[in-house]
Amino acid sequence: MEKRYIYLVASYTDTFIGRLIRWRAKIRFWDRYEGDGYSHVSLAISPGLGEMMSFARKRISNPFVAGLIKESIKGGMFAKNSDRSYIAVMRIEVTEEEYQKITQCMEQYWNRRTELHYNFAGLFWMMLFGRGKYVRNRYFCSQWCAEVLDNSGVEIFPGEETYNIKPFDFYRTLKENIVYEGLAAAYKEQYVAAVR
Repeated sequence: MEKRYIYLVASYTDTFIGRLIRWRAKIRFWDRYEGDGYSHVSLAISPGLGEMMSFARKRISNPFVAGLIKESIKGGMFAKNSDRSYIAVMRIEVTEEEYQKITQCMEQYWNRRTELHYNFAGLFWMMLFGRGKYVRNRYFCSQWCAEVLDNSGVEIFPGEETYNIKPFDFYRTLKENIVYEGLAAAYKEQYVAAVR
């Protein structure tokens, strides 16, 4: 039977919000975490990462117009800041049933995207207190990725509320699953060489 994989992509694209998150991690010099330089995480169901989903800015020029988006490592903020866009790609093996549930869950969220908004309150609480805040129909990137996986039976953070999950929590927990880490612009060639 053919193996199925999903991909979690931790990233840093040198944006205003990204710099804030990275700055917040750096000032916690007494409590640093592996991978805390990554300020964003996306979910993909194919290795090309041509269509990932996450909660992020909808317009490149405005970080405050945000929601559920489809993104690609060859476009958007990744392309705009290509010389400063770093990613860590974590590959997770899942069952066929889990894979189908994840794709269906992502599609259901996408069909409801106009009802869903960015969880700025949760992000603010995370920045100040290191813990998120639940707000109905509002998500930030790592919260949404964790929720999709939880709802699909792929539990990465058992017992933890999804609104408390940070992008670097994925990196720290899944570091053994990293198949590529480096510039986003160099990903495709290096990924194919590394795992095929």
